[in-house]
Amino acid sequence: TALEAWVQEGLQPDRTILFDVSVATAQARLHDTRILDRFERETADFHQRVRDAYHARAAQHPGRIRLVTSDVPMSQVREQILTAMSDLLH
Repeated sequence: TALEAWVQEGLQPDRTILFDVSVATAQARLHDTRILDRFERETADFHQRVRDAYHARAAQHPGRIRLVTSDVPMSQVREQILTAMSDLLH
């Protein structure tokens, strides 16, 4: 967060949407879609640690960072996004 503070000089977005999927779902979606980059080739443990870090960050900033469960049908993802943004859209 020190780098973030230096780069952003205290500025933060009004809302951040965290599209969340399980590591297994993410890996399945990537399978056979393209040549994986260095991060995509990391172990499931690495990806779980990254996911956990994003969850922790969302817990620290619940008013700004909204979690959208994204391993559900697109219509449900859309509804979650609208709910997460509703207070900013009115």
